[in-house]
Amino acid sequence: MIPVKVTQADRDAAADMLGDPLIRAGQYDDDVWVQAFARHRIATLEEAATTAHRALVKLDEPTQALIVSDALHAMKGQSNDQG
Repeated sequence: MIPVKVTQADRDAAADMLGDPLIRAGQYDDDVWVQAFARHRIATLEEAATTAHRALVKLDEPTQALIVSDALHAMKGQSNDQG
């Protein structure tokens, strides 16, 4: 499986679960647990974007729907890496 972009929040969640400070430091971004947290974050943002888009379209706000959807989709690729 191709690794996804990891954020510090993904690292922190995995490090909290596993108790490994090297994970928090970004040493194991390809680790299965770090990747699982990253994939969960991305899937959640994709679902939020889809839900927001549908809701705003139903409210006859197509421009707002695209803005919100695009913003949420953009968030899934953001990384707040320290380095």
